[in-house]
Amino acid sequence: MNNEQEQFTGLFSLPGEGLLAQIEIGGVSKLYDIRGLQYLILDRKKTGKSTDCLDVALQQIRVLETYVSNGGALDHQMIDRSP
Repeated sequence: MNNEQEQFTGLFSLPGEGLLAQIEIGGVSKLYDIRGLQYLILDRKKTGKSTDCLDVALQQIRVLETYVSNGGALDHQMIDRSP
């Protein structure tokens, strides 16, 4: 990562894609599904890098997936992660 700041910036619910976490690293944003986040977390742990923001993103996706699986509905748009 070369000391680039990493930030979890939000979740998206996209038709046909499901929930995606937006992670910004050094000014570049990427979207990850749950499997992509899990892979990235394992890779980072193997190399001793921080996974803090990725762990938060994964936790948020799991919370929303639980909500939806229990009958909750989501609009297909950006999901605000602020309290």
